[in-house]
Amino acid sequence: LSPESYQAACSAVGLAVMAAEGNDFALVRPPGHHAKAERADGFCLFNNIAIAAQKLVHEGKKIFILDIDGHHGDGTQEIFYHSDKVLFCSIHQQYAYPGTGIQNETGAGDGLGYTMNFPLPAGSGDSEMLEAVDAAIQRAREFQADVVGISAGFDGYVDDRLLGLNYTLDGYYACGKKLRQSFDRIFAVLEGGYHFDIKKCTDHFIRGVNNK
Repeated sequence: LSPESYQAACSAVGLAVMAAEGNDFALVRPPGHHAKAERADGFCLFNNIAIAAQKLVHEGKKIFILDIDGHHGDGTQEIFYHSDKVLFCSIHQQYAYPGTGIQNETGAGDGLGYTMNFPLPAGSGDSEMLEAVDAAIQRAREFQADVVGISAGFDGYVDDRLLGLNYTLDGYYACGKKLRQSFDRIFAVLEGGYHFDIKKCTDHFIRGVNNK
């Protein structure tokens, strides 16, 4: 942390909220999907996408959050675990930090059935990721989501060695395109991604969403 960390985190939240209102991509740091309602965690101070989604819920919207970061979005899951207004789906590397996100974590109380986890074995690539995206989209259609929010982490990229996933630029493009083919109102918030090619990953995902 630095003296500027709090201001950076506040700015990230504000930009995530703006992205949700305008169908945009919030290119922000610090990331947010590990942050819990009452504490920071995993390099994340505030849960940017959760705050943006909760604002939309207060406006009467049903939200589908798809987390494609290579790490499980445990903070986002925890925040909405008892809610039937937010469908949360995470596609991540099995057994990686933070060690959560197994398939039988499906929600509780009113939120039972509104959490989906797709833990992929190390070495998984585009085909496994996109198969999970298809399953998540199908569930979101049944849910009749009004708005789709993407926790867009790119540490599953093949050359990002923090994890052992093998997603390619084409895979990120295809992911974005599948989402655009299924939904009209989409926004995204940057999560992890630590390779110099994160710009290319982001660009390919956005071009997929924009169908370009």
